[in-house]
Amino acid sequence: MRSGVSLTAGVAPGAGLGGELLGLGLGGPLADDSGIAARVEGRPVRQQLAVQLGDLIPEAYYFLRRLLLLRLGPPRSIVDYEVQFEGGAMGKELTVKGRATRDRIVEGAALVLRERGIDQTTLDDVMARTHTSKSQLFHYFRGGKEDLLLAVARFEAEQVLEDQQPYLGCLDSWEAWQQWREVVIKRYEEQGDRCPLAALSQHLGRSTPGARAIVVELMRRWQEHLAVGIRALQEAGHLPREVDVDDRAAALLVAIQGGVGILQVTGQSYHLRVALDDAIADLHRLADQRPAAVAGR
Repeated sequence: MRSGVSLTAGVAPGAGLGGELLGLGLGGPLADDSGIAARVEGRPVRQQLAVQLGDLIPEAYYFLRRLLLLRLGPPRSIVDYEVQFEGGAMGKELTVKGRATRDRIVEGAALVLRERGIDQTTLDDVMARTHTSKSQLFHYFRGGKEDLLLAVARFEAEQVLEDQQPYLGCLDSWEAWQQWREVVIKRYEEQGDRCPLAALSQHLGRSTPGARAIVVELMRRWQEHLAVGIRALQEAGHLPREVDVDDRAAALLVAIQGGVGILQVTGQSYHLRVALDDAIADLHRLADQRPAAVAGR
């Protein structure tokens, strides 16, 4: 048996199925919070106190984070959760060097989780990959495993959008939409049946403050990018003004997520291709319905 503290308290079979959206609200809180019970405000706690409060401290920690969320209000972006809980209300602002160290730990942890999966990854694996000590790990992630997994989930959410650039940010022509479509399909074909963000979302579950919001915010930003692209087509005269931009953007996002969900079950990208192609073809059909004067612009 491999040594080290496991990063998982048990994930339901099928974790990661269904794209970034599936797994939300499934599963419970991390059962093993020994890292939290062993440290308070970054200082070791006597062993007997850790034993006595082993069940109390994690619950108090979750309660405090929920209380802070209510006090600070809902986040405006994925990064806001990090600032509220890790850089602002829960600790001091990080220096440039500290931020770089923290980012290195998160990126290294993401690589380990992708290679081994949540079930098989331990904190020792992360420390070995990132050349980090346990004290450093708890310095940057005061909540232990939960905070580290949340940070990796934020990183993976950012990667979903980053992998679609520069095309996602410049959907102002039909050629750009076709290039974006090819990038999306290639990304998910290469990812296959293992979605890191979906697995993390399912593992963390609804009971972890901020976990659900990461995916919700990702979907909001993704849909907004698509909406901006559709508006750009309207501005260029490629689409009628009466097209409902938000509805079309939502339909495109649903096509992607539905196709990715089936891809993760079957290993085949056929449904993703068909769904995305049909959603884009619908935009083309709307373009063909433009009045002749507009179409000739």
